[in-house]
Amino acid sequence: MASIRQRGSRFQVMYREHGKQTSKSFGTQAEAQAFASKFDRPDVVHRTEVRGELTVAGYLARWLPTHRLRDTTRESYATYAKHITARIGNLPMRELKPAKVREFFRQIETELSGGMVGHVLTVLREMSRAAVADEILTADPTTGVKIAGRESREMSILTPEEYARVYDATPEHYKSLIRLLWSSGLRWGEAMGLKADCIVQDVHGRWVVVVKRTLAQVNGRPVLRDHGKTKNATRNVTIPADLAQTLLDGAESDGHVFRAPRGGFISRSNFRHVWVRVCADAGVSVRVHDLRHSHASLLANSGVNLLVVCKRLGHSDLKVTSRYLHLIDDGTDPALDVLLAA
Repeated sequence: MASIRQRGSRFQVMYREHGKQTSKSFGTQAEAQAFASKFDRPDVVHRTEVRGELTVAGYLARWLPTHRLRDTTRESYATYAKHITARIGNLPMRELKPAKVREFFRQIETELSGGMVGHVLTVLREMSRAAVADEILTADPTTGVKIAGRESREMSILTPEEYARVYDATPEHYKSLIRLLWSSGLRWGEAMGLKADCIVQDVHGRWVVVVKRTLAQVNGRPVLRDHGKTKNATRNVTIPADLAQTLLDGAESDGHVFRAPRGGFISRSNFRHVWVRVCADAGVSVRVHDLRHSHASLLANSGVNLLVVCKRLGHSDLKVTSRYLHLIDDGTDPALDVLLAA
């Protein structure tokens, strides 16, 4: 077992060799980690105080548990915070200045994706503002700090023909799940939290899914919540009558509509193995979440009012919905058709 300790400006690797505890000092953390990796997967041992002064790691450990967040968000913040402690965890809080913050982000921009760097900035910024409120810092050192532009992930939207191939390639046990995600645009957690009592007919006789609970994973464990992701997430979403009947017929004794083949909730990680094979067999490359994007894009491309699309997705405003709208290339050119007909 090897561990790394920061001693002033140097990094000391503690390890056992020939049954004897020994150490070696390096000038940079990267050199220390490269050497320690020969023995084990190392982590820097972060200190809450250095010479009696509170460190960044120490304040993070104090601030994060008390910051008001959802459990799932807190779990994500803890992951992003690891990148902060790995680089500047042993830095005394009083030395957390804009120049040091800019240097920190220039370093991690070479190692992490643009999206991840943005998340790290969010955590460091919120932590810094709390430190100002706690009178540990006199000013927010992240003010004015800029990071490299984030490159948007290229969305792969399924056409109806591609969806048909995906559906055909899906194992029988998951077909109703895939059809629901495509037909309703529900989030994964909303579908996993669905019970039979949420599939009803409205006053007009249409079958709807009443979205009022969601299943989240916290520290790898399923947590069922009697509320949606946001206030607007609680909504009614119309679905085809035959799909509604299929979902009701397949509901388990506890009311849950979707379960793993051997019982229990369907975890994202386990389903991903199924999804990868399905996409390979169907000849497409999409995420499960892209079914939600595909649903929104299909409606918008078919002329459905964007306010209707916004409401179906459970968004707070059209700005959010606009990120889900993509042009579906079906081989036609409606712009050219209009010009030719003019």
